[in-house]
Amino acid sequence: MNDGIGFGERNDDFFIETENNTIKDSMLCFRCTVCGTMIKTKDSIIKCPFCGSAVEIADSLYFPEQIIPFSKTLDDAKKDYKKHVLFNPLIPFSFKKKSTINSMFSVFLPVSLNNVNISGEVSFLGANKTDKGQKLSMIEKHELFYTVNFDYNNVFINCFPKIDDIFLNKVYSYNLNNLHDFDENELNKENIFLGEIDNDKINEKANKKVINHALIIIRDNINYGLKKLNKNSMIINNKSSKIIYVPVYMLNVKYKNKFYLYLMNGENGKYNMKLTIGIFETIIFSIIVFCLIFLLAFLLTYLF
Repeated sequence: MNDGIGFGERNDDFFIETENNTIKDSMLCFRCTVCGTMIKTKDSIIKCPFCGSAVEIADSLYFPEQIIPFSKTLDDAKKDYKKHVLFNPLIPFSFKKKSTINSMFSVFLPVSLNNVNISGEVSFLGANKTDKGQKLSMIEKHELFYTVNFDYNNVFINCFPKIDDIFLNKVYSYNLNNLHDFDENELNKENIFLGEIDNDKINEKANKKVINHALIIIRDNINYGLKKLNKNSMIINNKSSKIIYVPVYMLNVKYKNKFYLYLMNGENGKYNMKLTIGIFETIIFSIIVFCLIFLLAFLLTYLF
């Protein structure tokens, strides 16, 4: 998939009112006609960087307020990608083509930073096995009560649902000391993917994340061999949240009508990727391995 980025004429500047002041915004906004991604950019584009489909001009007065800048370069990301792909004989050639690698692009992805407090009481049932194969229902159980009052600050929540949360969690690790106010003059060719989920959904995801973490902490501190959540009376208080934009290098490779994503954290270089095994490449590699084994066996027989 090629990036298909072209350059066009700049639209007239417009202004956005914020809580503090008026910001001049000369950036363009586009919407992908297929995947629906909303993209802010300094220069005109003709294709969606995410899926390669055509884009149309869209209206959006949303203005990114804070970002974490890039520390890694595009060359760093390409080198990392090549390291994992080029010398793997089972990866399809489509992933290794120069045009594919050159279609990697830089983007700021939306993240919500949430401050959440959870408090209340949780009870677990705990027991120890006396015989192999025993179930919790067959054993004398003890009810354990725990009072909870946890503060979770700066909980990262993905606001770009076209990328799976679990996949992104392996990349999302940023130093918030580098967070600063957005200045479009700092942008080069980076795109900005606008957030696509509302506050209620953000709160729902943040609440689920912190509750699961709190229950894991409690469960890990129970000394019984068998443990089961009995009652959860925790109360959630969503104290505050704000949207920031974090730097990512992205490559979305289309292969047999499916997309395989590579992401690299633009600040610290953490990466995650989805790959597939090529049938043709696997057959060729198997033939080569078979020939080498056959040749080695022949030489050993001939020499000894």
